[in-house]
Amino acid sequence: MGLAARGVRQGVSHPSGAPPRVGLSLMPADDWWAANEPLFFRGLIDAVEWSVDFGWGPDGVPEWLASLLERYGSQDRLYAHGVELSAMSAIWTPEQDAWLAELEATCARSRFRHLTEHYGFITAADFVRGTPLPLPPSAAALGLAERRLQTLRERAGVPVGIENLAFALSRRDVEAQASFVSQLLERTDAFLLLDVHNLYCQAHNFGIDPLVLARSYPLHRAREIHVSGGSWSTPTSDPERRRFRRDSHDDRTPNEVFSLLSSVLELCPALEVVILERTDRSLFGRDEAERHREDFVRLRSLVHRRGQRGQAEPPSGSRLPRVELARDDEVALEAFQGALVTTLASQADPHEVKAALQAAAPLAPYREHLDSYEPRALEIGAALVKQWGARAEPEDSMRAVVFRGPGSPLELRSLPRVAPGPGQVLVRVVAVGLCGTDAHAYRGSFPVPTPIVLGHEIAGVVEALGSGVTDLEVGDRVGVSWVQAGCGACAACDRGAFQRCASPRTWIENGGGLSELTVAEASGCTRLPDGLDPELAAPLFCAGHVAFSGLRKAAVRGAERVAVVGLGGLGHLALQIASALGHETLAVSSSLDKLEDAREGFGADHVVRVDDGDVGGALERAGGADIVLATTSNMSDVARSVRGLRLGGRVVLMGLGEGLLSIDPIELVQREASVIGSVQGSRAELEELLTLAAEGKVRPRVEVFPLLMAQRALARLLEGRVRYRAVVRVG
Repeated sequence: MGLAARGVRQGVSHPSGAPPRVGLSLMPADDWWAANEPLFFRGLIDAVEWSVDFGWGPDGVPEWLASLLERYGSQDRLYAHGVELSAMSAIWTPEQDAWLAELEATCARSRFRHLTEHYGFITAADFVRGTPLPLPPSAAALGLAERRLQTLRERAGVPVGIENLAFALSRRDVEAQASFVSQLLERTDAFLLLDVHNLYCQAHNFGIDPLVLARSYPLHRAREIHVSGGSWSTPTSDPERRRFRRDSHDDRTPNEVFSLLSSVLELCPALEVVILERTDRSLFGRDEAERHREDFVRLRSLVHRRGQRGQAEPPSGSRLPRVELARDDEVALEAFQGALVTTLASQADPHEVKAALQAAAPLAPYREHLDSYEPRALEIGAALVKQWGARAEPEDSMRAVVFRGPGSPLELRSLPRVAPGPGQVLVRVVAVGLCGTDAHAYRGSFPVPTPIVLGHEIAGVVEALGSGVTDLEVGDRVGVSWVQAGCGACAACDRGAFQRCASPRTWIENGGGLSELTVAEASGCTRLPDGLDPELAAPLFCAGHVAFSGLRKAAVRGAERVAVVGLGGLGHLALQIASALGHETLAVSSSLDKLEDAREGFGADHVVRVDDGDVGGALERAGGADIVLATTSNMSDVARSVRGLRLGGRVVLMGLGEGLLSIDPIELVQREASVIGSVQGSRAELEELLTLAAEGKVRPRVEVFPLLMAQRALARLLEGRVRYRAVVRVG
């Protein structure tokens, strides 16, 4: 649908002398558009910025985004940003030449006001993708950057600017970055893109006055400002356990950033546009979207109120000291960049990273700078490289996300291609759901052998058959269960219940689904019904199966009422399943937003709000329930829910949580109640659930992430922000 049909107002060009434009950085994702469409509808977006390389993939851009690019370009309010060029890398690759060719073609099609690029480098050694890392204070880097900016301007045909970085490895590195950018702008006609949140990150992480840091950049050359939020990490290598600020763009803009922006605006006389950044896959929740819109309205009000009261030059005496550039050459610079990224990727101990860099003879020109590196910052740098970095992929390899131990970030890596053995199939993974068990493994409360590929809610396509497989064919769309085969010798297997096998074959032995390819036992694969999207099927192979089997174990009779306690990833499916099977349902939660979802989207006949933590009392006041499907991880809520049972009621425990389940026996005895534990049941139950999903009667509500963002998906799960299942799209 076009923007005019959506009711988005056309704006007017930015008049001379007016306050800077205030706009948004575009993201090609539906959650971003749903959150920001109201701002466009109200005519509040003066300008938009587009990261040009986001649109160069085979899928192109969504229709709504193409309409925005056309409209804002025609009104001279469209700004370009580059992400993956790595213009300051010492090496230059055919891929970078191809990037420039794509840029030239894009700029010929779209009318951009200007183009901005990051300070720092990504491409080095055999790394072809990642996140920008800081340069050393290098004369060779300065000369190289000057030439590359000139090339970039010639190819783009518009003014070019450089953005300051958020990540730094020491206070001296912060000073060196400001010195480098300042000298680069002195030697070129480039402008400054001042990222205020990046300033905040460095100021907080290294104890620097943020305004002093801001004044260390040539603010009179600032033509654009970025504002955003981020996240916190706590490096384990820091004995003081200080929090480290990261520029992840996935949360609200802090008050400190708004305060710093208010001061900085007065020092930027050439400022044209202020852009609020918020990454895609971070605005799924209704409350998240509303808070994001509040941030934008606050930003717009601040910028328009402050206007432009710029000074010709920031005052002297309030800047960081300049750092002298090393007298080096591009050979040494290439050695530095390659050593930094590969050492961060390969060493687990940040002290060993620093020692290895200090000991490398080719890095001698930068020894003083390397000596300043802080282990806590190197630990964060290693996490960034392991999460976002990607090497050139060798032949016969597959991309996978590797988990190396509790608290360790997921690492995107190339692994040797796997092959199916007897009785197995090779599955090309399309989608994999993240489950509470993945979170427990990450925290260390569910031990798994490491390194391992996580992800057991797998949906994909059979690519190859092992010997002896006759009931599946290449090309079959399948899902994979947790337990894939039994041992054939235990009592459970003798009863035909291999799901309860004492020594089963599972994803832990065969490998999880956060990988392009995985091996699975053929007996653990179930064909997907026609028309069922793999992204919606994946969560049904663990969470959905557990919920369905739990309801079956409750043996609901006649007009008995079914209550669901815990409206999360498991509970929202349990509620839909109970409703689809024709039962009277009650949704129990303390969250008004979740209760609204339960009523409007998940089939709840009644909603029960818990105000004081007394789940059972609230349920009792609502008339009680015959069945409580306990899908929460809060064992206290499960215990309290017994009070809300009717005579002969049953509590079915499905959620896993810490601590004991402590129930007053009097409550059980007086109600003649029972407590039932449940996990996945029979294949027939799973197939019945898949049929309900194919008919549209059960539909998981999912947040979808690309494989590159698996760590972000897991982080949202750990923080309790997912609504309601996180799914990683692999193929």
